[in-house]
Amino acid sequence: MGKGRRPGNVAGGAATLATQLIVELSGARWTGDVDVQGSLPERQSIRLRPERTDAVLGLDVPAAEQTEILNRLGFDGDVPGGFLVPTWRARDVTREIDLVEEVARFKLQRDPVHAAATRTRCSGG
Repeated sequence: MGKGRRPGNVAGGAATLATQLIVELSGARWTGDVDVQGSLPERQSIRLRPERTDAVLGLDVPAAEQTEILNRLGFDGDVPGGFLVPTWRARDVTREIDLVEEVARFKLQRDPVHAAATRTRCSGG
C-alpha cells in the first residue's frame, strides 16, 4: 500500500473484479451482494526512544534512519513524541518494542554476522 492508502479503499473494486471473473469463467450466477464494513481502528501513537532501539539491537542506528525505516513501512513519524501506527497494523504493533522489531527486521537483514551474534546473545547460547 502506498503512503496514505488504506486497504479498505481498494477492496471494493477488487471484490467486484473477482466476482466478475468468477461469473465469467465458471458459469456461476450472480445473486446479489451485501457490503458490511466496520469503522477503522483509531490510529495509535507509540513513542520510540532511538536509544532503546540501539540498546536492544546492540547497534548504533541513527534516529533519522529509524524514522526513515518506519516511514517506509507506513508509520507516520511526524506526530509529537511518537509514530502513528497504520490501521492495517493496529493489532500487531501496540508497544515500543514492536517498533524496535520493525527497525530490527531491516537492520539485521543487512548485517547477518551481527544478527547471528544478537540471536546468540538474546537466547543465552
